[in-house]
Amino acid sequence: MARPLRIEFEDAIYHICARGNPRTEIFRTDAERALFLQLLQHSADPFAGTVFCFVLMNNQYECVSCR
Repeated sequence: MARPLRIEFEDAIYHICARGNPRTEIFRTDAERALFLQLLQHSADPFAGTVFCFVLMNNQYECVSCR
């Protein structure tokens, strides 16, 4: 069953996270981490989003952002 649609409103703050199944690595090298950070910036720019903080671990990432 799909989850309900996210409620969006101006200046909302979002906690975004993902983890490998079952906690397997999603980042194995520094190059993969650098690529992820480029994609994170690229995805925030078109929406005038701001990423306040983020953490990259071998098996997960978390970030806090708003738009």
